[in-house]
Formats: sequence, C-alpha cells, structure tokens
Amino acid sequence: MPTLLTDTGEKNPNVSLPETPFKWPVAEAKTFIFAHRTRYVILALGAICISALLSNTIAFNFTVICMTESPLTIVNTSLANDSSLAIDFIALRPRYPGGKFNYSSAEKSMLFSVLAIGALVFVFPSTWLMKRFGARKIFAAILFVSGAATGLAPAAAHLGLPYFVVTRVLQGAGMAAFMPIVGTITTNWASLKQNGVFVSILTGFLPFMTMLSGELCASSAGWPAVYYVHATITLVLCAVWYGFYRDTPGSHPCVSNIELEKISRGKATHSLSQKNNSKMAVPYKAIFMTPAVWAIWVATLGNYYAGQLVIVYMPTFFNNILGYSIEDASRYAVLGCLIQLFVKLTSGLASDKIRFLSGTNKLRLFNTLALGSCGVLFVALSFIPFSHSALCVIALT
Repeated sequence: MPTLLTDTGEKNPNVSLPETPFKWPVAEAKTFIFAHRTRYVILALGAICISALLSNTIAFNFTVICMTESPLTIVNTSLANDSSLAIDFIALRPRYPGGKFNYSSAEKSMLFSVLAIGALVFVFPSTWLMKRFGARKIFAAILFVSGAATGLAPAAAHLGLPYFVVTRVLQGAGMAAFMPIVGTITTNWASLKQNGVFVSILTGFLPFMTMLSGELCASSAGWPAVYYVHATITLVLCAVWYGFYRDTPGSHPCVSNIELEKISRGKATHSLSQKNNSKMAVPYKAIFMTPAVWAIWVATLGNYYAGQLVIVYMPTFFNNILGYSIEDASRYAVLGCLIQLFVKLTSGLASDKIRFLSGTNKLRLFNTLALGSCGVLFVALSFIPFSHSALCVIALT
C-alpha cells in the first residue's frame, strides 16, 4: 500500500490527498434546525433549569415567614348582631393561612445553613459524575432529586424538624451542580466569542418562580402551594432537559454543520487520546501555591457571602424590619434578581466586545467593580434609618 511519505520523509508524489473539506462529526439524522441557533435554545433551557434549582432552595426564605407562628392580625368584631347589645372586642387570628410552626432562632438558622452542607457533600461527586456519565443524565437526576425533595418538604415539615432538614440537604445538592453545569454548557456549546454572554446568562438568576412565592404564601392555598408549584415545574424541566439536551453539539439532531463549525471555530481539538488524558496528573501543589488561584478563591468567597446574605435574609428584612407585606417582599426580591441579571448580561457583552484589555485585566476590572460596589452599598445600608424604607430597598436590591 503506498504511503504519504517516502522513507526519507519526503512527500510521496504517487499519492494524493483527497480535496474534500474536513467534516465535523455530527449526528446523521437531522430532525429540525433552529435556524442554526440551537445553542441558544440550550442556553435558555440551561438558564431556566439552573434558576429552578436555585428557586427550590430559596423557597424556604419566603415560606418561613408564612409557616411559622405569624404575628397576629387585630380584627374588630362583636358579640351580637344587635347593635344595641354589641360589645366590641379584639379577635386574634394568624396573618397567613397554614402558619402553625414555631421554630426557634437556632432551628431557623439550621434550616438555612444545611443547604451549604448538601452543596459541600455533593459538589465533588456531582462534578465527577458529570465528567464520567455526561451532564445530560446527571443534571437530569439532580433536577429530579431537587424537585422531589421540594415537593415532599411540606409533608416533611409536618413530620418533624429532622425530616425537613433532610429535604433541605437534598435541595442543597442541587446547588452543588451549579458551577459544573455552567462550565459544561459554556465549554461545549458556546463559541469563543460568546463565552461571556453564556456565563452571564447561566449565572444570572431568572426569578420566574420566585415571584410566585409571595402571592402563593398569602393566598388561600397557603405556604405548601409554594413547594408544590416549584416541584411541578422542576420535574417538568427535568423531562425537557433529558429529552432535548445532548452532551456535545455534534451528537444533537438539531445542530447543523454550519452551527457546529461556529461553535468549534478556534477551539483546540482533542489531540490526545482519552487514555493519555486519563493519565494526566492534576497539579494540586502548583494550584495551591499559585497566588492568582488564591485571589480567585477569596473573590469567590466574598461573592457568595454577599449573595447568600441578600438571598437568604432579604424577604425577612423586607417583611419584619421594613414592614412590607410578603407579596411586596417577593416583588422587591424579584426586582433585585432582574437588576443583577441585567448587570451580568451587560458585563458579559462588554467583556466579549472589549479588545483593548487582556482577559486577565477584564477579569480584574469587572470583579473589582462587582465586589466593591456591593461592599459600598452594604455599608450605606447600615447607615440608612429603617424609616426610609425606599432607600433601604434601593441599597439592598
């Protein structure tokens, strides 16, 4: 059989290479192509599913106001229908339907904090499982577990605090998959020019479920309806995710050759075999000895500390301190999420468009602005009197 090269290493003139262009590996059958924009459908689906997971975890932040022994509402009534014999007295009734639990401050703190335990326990297993079995299967399983735990939360709360804690831990497991799934979708489905937009949208919380929490809490359905609605939506999204998502663009039946070329343009191909990749040792010592890595960890810690402080206690602060109703508290919380999403999307677009700064300097610029402005607003909030509720809302959102 003739070879491409002679024994001396020169090109063999008797053998010619085919002139057909390189074909990206794609699924053989094409069912429907979203005008070569399937990646945006994946982006939207991923953002909605991630938001559902986060909504499940913060549903308790609203329902804790409604499900605990609420402050009693004063109602004027009388002992008789005859106005001449009427004796006015004060009748007391719960402010929200279904409020019957009397958790102590320590128990509330535990219910808030066990989410972190679930996230810490499952962060490494979820990352390894996604790498081993793919994000399609593992993220679908995480969505199912989170949805099931959310749906069982009302029953668990009635059974006792330990059962409720278990459901909260399982909800925290969904948080463990947050960053791995963001990285997986961005790496596999975003073009190099769209990395910033993908990360901004995927990490920007879409409060489409949170806005229902306050309304449902104050409705006749009561606080359990918040969990049932969240669970139903999450389980539906689980089925949609598993049915539509694919781990690689090339294996998706709706991705055209044109779109696949756009996604793959400029990305490094797998020059090493899977066998060689599996033998590559992770340089843990070098990682821990790199100052830039520690800077990233510190910035991440500050980001999540501020974010969790706002997400966890914003509804309680608006309701118990500023005196807003639970409905208004949920609306203001949604407003804060929308502002955050707008800022993240704008920053992502700007990051992709800015050419006069290196990637490192852009990272320094945007993270400094984000963390610095957050700190300044926290300090300002501490000096604003609670009587100026509008200013407090502006500073916190």
